[in-house]
Amino acid sequence: MSDFQNDFQGTMLQEALKLGLNRVKSYFLSLYNDYRIVAVETAVELRRKPLKGVIYATVFTGTMVAYKTRPNQDHFLSAVSDCRLKLLQIADEIRNEKSEAFINEVTNLINHNALLSLNLLFFTVIFQTEMVKGCDLFEVRKNISHLPTWLAAYGTVVDIGLTYIVSFVLLCLLDGSKPN
Repeated sequence: MSDFQNDFQGTMLQEALKLGLNRVKSYFLSLYNDYRIVAVETAVELRRKPLKGVIYATVFTGTMVAYKTRPNQDHFLSAVSDCRLKLLQIADEIRNEKSEAFINEVTNLINHNALLSLNLLFFTVIFQTEMVKGCDLFEVRKNISHLPTWLAAYGTVVDIGLTYIVSFVLLCLLDGSKPN
């Protein structure tokens, strides 16, 4: 290659970089201006209607706290073991048979790794599955040829773990008093 071609290619590369940097710069400047305008309009609106701002801030904060404190499968396993221990402390004569049967069934599902959890934004759904983890038998696989529909999956739901905020609000609304 000649010196002219090297200089020409170098100049073209520099121009392309400048053009790309200018585009990136203009993009971020327009983004900054858009967000600045939104922030100014929000501040003006909050001064004009402070109650609306308080409601929005409360909903936003509650949503973030609910997202951060949502339970998972470990919380469920801990609750099952706590319930099992509390149930063992009750005498056999006065123990609720339905509670004992449910705890035994859930413990059996845990032992067979037949529980799945689905973490959604503000709650966790724990349901039983016919497909045991680690089991690769043909008999098990042929029974589960497709995913269950939502109506069919309803019967397999073991627990729905709500966040502490949602459960607190539900208890207050349904019970009319604050939980301990």
